[in-house]
Amino acid sequence: MNSNAGDIASNKSNNAGALALTNTTTLNVGSFVNNGIVGASGGAATITSTGAFTGTGHFVTNGQQLNLAAGGIGSPLHIAGNNTVNANALSHNLTGVEVQSGTLKLTPTGAAATTGTLLVLGSPATAVSGTTSPVAAVSGTLNLDGTSGVITHTGNVTNSGLVRVSAGTTTVSGTISGTTLGYTPGLLEGMIQNGTTTSPFDATAGRQLNPGNFGIKLEPRMAQTNAVTQNALTGWTDGQMWIYNGYIKDNDGVFSFLENIDDNTGVWVDGINVINNSTFNVLTNSAYSIGFTGTTTSAGANLGTPTQSFGAGISLPGYGNGWHLIEIRFANGGGGAGAVANNGFNANYGFGYKDGLGAMDGADYIKPIDDGTGNLFVTPVGGKGSILVDNGTTLNVGSFTDTALVTVGTGGAPAFLNIENSSTTDALVINAGSVVTLGVPVPSAFDPGIASFDESGLLGSQGGNLAGNPVQGVPEPGSATLLFGGFLTILGLRRRR
Repeated sequence: MNSNAGDIASNKSNNAGALALTNTTTLNVGSFVNNGIVGASGGAATITSTGAFTGTGHFVTNGQQLNLAAGGIGSPLHIAGNNTVNANALSHNLTGVEVQSGTLKLTPTGAAATTGTLLVLGSPATAVSGTTSPVAAVSGTLNLDGTSGVITHTGNVTNSGLVRVSAGTTTVSGTISGTTLGYTPGLLEGMIQNGTTTSPFDATAGRQLNPGNFGIKLEPRMAQTNAVTQNALTGWTDGQMWIYNGYIKDNDGVFSFLENIDDNTGVWVDGINVINNSTFNVLTNSAYSIGFTGTTTSAGANLGTPTQSFGAGISLPGYGNGWHLIEIRFANGGGGAGAVANNGFNANYGFGYKDGLGAMDGADYIKPIDDGTGNLFVTPVGGKGSILVDNGTTLNVGSFTDTALVTVGTGGAPAFLNIENSSTTDALVINAGSVVTLGVPVPSAFDPGIASFDESGLLGSQGGNLAGNPVQGVPEPGSATLLFGGFLTILGLRRRR
């Protein structure tokens, strides 16, 4: 799958290649390079590769599971969607892999070894306000299934979503750690299938949340194609809306957009609805209230509030000054969709950006595409993730830090969490006879004032049972709750300052 990047400045780039693999298709390859978008269609589908799965593209699940068989992951691929990408190889290099939404499930056919630091992304939900846009909580999941053999991961996991051990034993030699809320290049892309009618721009009725189910993209790409395939993986469908959220950089705050989209377009900058157009053959500009088709002007085509200057913007950590909140929506009711080829636009160009005030002509604009460094678009990601150790499973981990919740077992067969080094979590829940073992060295001097467990547990225990004398030194600065007979064993204690 090619990226088709082309020459961005001269608008000669095109959308990346896309493959929707049907569940009745057999695809066997020597190696599989994905720099575009790949997913399953019509049911779970499988790609079997004797070599590695490589590239920097997206594997997206839109209701269907996608299986990557035989070959291991060998480069920083991206996972997104609302279902599972299942990989069954015995070896993976997961360096730089991003689980942006949906689930990456490792289900090796035997004992497996994986390496590298991967990212399980998440970000909190936000509502409509002057400084935020309607975005659903987005959380990726790394699911480790050692049914057929132990999974050993040499490396770290940056986790703002969920790390789950669902079967067997997994060992992570490094650290599972959350982050502060930060930013990454691109825009959060979401797709909503609304049926035959789509009216996403009525400010009085509110706007549907961006589900983030297509991951993070470097551009509002669905405005730059008019391919109607009736499959969201490869093109437009009837009754469909695409949403993009994040921030756009412009230091003096004077910039503009021009659209020529079939059917609806909506753009918000810093909370201002600068484009609101539901007529498929009328151009609208974010800086002016008129629109036109051909040589005929049409006053009042833009029902939004056109704005020419947005001020200096705000500063974002790691990316400097000049950032403005951006939300872009495109929708199709039926028939043709996407880019309309006239007035300086063409079949792969329907939405333009200009650093300044542009004319009512697509040729005066360029495609708004980030170069991958955050030069134009960034989107919020990060925060504290969670860890779940299912019933009957074991997680051995070097340590975990900046974690919101660690849950060990959910009732039934016991689960086991073995922690090698000092760790921090906001909450630790040990359920139904499950066991957590802390194996940290005992110092010569010990400060007993950190936190304490006794035989009744700590902070909201429901029947927690700790054998022996009270003990001190739990993962801090969080709390722990022992439910229905969980056990905590501390093999050593470390003084913390």
